[in-house]
Amino acid sequence: MPDTGYFHLHLVSDATGETLLTVARAAAAPATPKARPRRGSRRVRAMVCRAGHGCGTRSFARRWGAQGMRQLASNMVLAGRMATVVLATGSNTANAVLILTFLVPAVAFSAVAGVLVERSDARLIMLGSNLLRAGGIVLFLLVGTNVALIFVINLLVATVTAFFVPAELTAIPRLVDRRQLMAANSTFVLTINATFAIGFGFLGPLLLTTAGVNAVFVGVAVMFGVAALAIVQLPAVQP
Repeated sequence: MPDTGYFHLHLVSDATGETLLTVARAAAAPATPKARPRRGSRRVRAMVCRAGHGCGTRSFARRWGAQGMRQLASNMVLAGRMATVVLATGSNTANAVLILTFLVPAVAFSAVAGVLVERSDARLIMLGSNLLRAGGIVLFLLVGTNVALIFVINLLVATVTAFFVPAELTAIPRLVDRRQLMAANSTFVLTINATFAIGFGFLGPLLLTTAGVNAVFVGVAVMFGVAALAIVQLPAVQP
């Protein structure tokens, strides 16, 4: 029976306002027999990326590590910025404006970003985006409690993120064997949910209360840098 085409509809949304609708076309793969579940230290890995070499490749592992690091950073820094705005203004309206600076670039630039990613090396876009965001986080250390500048910097960081997200999504089917694409996508979504709970719900507030908001920004800048280093080792992700 010939292969038929199908569409993967990805809706990615997390607390940092990284909202993007991407439609990626892939070829349907023939059914493959299930592999035996792995044991011991690889049990979790087998649950999300079982039965194959696709999710087991070093390229996917590096991209996954970069994803986890940058999403932890994004969710942690959200806690830091919200705390800074609340302390400086005492206003819920100001926090609402902060959230809008996350959302507006994702809506305004998603179409342009998608076209650019489809015609470019997604690896270079991911690398450049992480480095620019690391630099943007450092700027938060310099502006202190100047809320207007916080809004401007946040808008710029969110604009860069609007280009990063489609590049990250596009890299998955280019790095993973198509027979493992469903498992890879499941791992991607699982990582989004886990990093939100850990970064925004635990690590961000913990670092904020124990070491202060500047420690959050320093930690997040380092994490974006580490994510960039992981992407450096990826092969080119050509269209």
